Amino acid sequence: MNKRNVVIALIFVNLFLSSFFLNAQSVELSRSALINKKWKMIDLTDKMIEEVYSPTKIESYYNGNFFCESIYYLSDKIDTVFVEANVGNAIKGKYIICRLISAENDNFTVLEVISVSDSALTLRNVKHTHLLRFGTN
Repeated sequence: MNKRNVVIALIFVNLFLSSFFLNAQSVELSRSALINKKWKMIDLTDKMIEEVYSPTKIESYYNGNFFCESIYYLSDKIDTVFVEANVGNAIKGKYIICRLISAENDNFTVLEVISVSDSALTLRNVKHTHLLRFGTN
């Protein structure tokens, strides 16, 4: 194969992979799937991060010690502002919109729900695009 054919093949592969990832669909999450469980972040070797959801708050623990508390709500869209009035109101959504209780309203995080089951949860940080994987074991 000459260089031109290799470059063309690489462009097609890149376009295919880009369209695959851009067309990935968010999964709708019900609040009841989140609450009353301790979600432990997986793939960490030297630390343990756990999150416990209530209908309105997320308690985060680092190596078993309370670390911080956030308020959150579920949304079907990527919100551009944190709407505190929405906290605790939605029972389903494709995104978790969360903010540290001590933070200002313009300092919040949007997490896209990639997959969810009774014992596994995968989220994508919309801003930084990295995946966060949790399990209940």
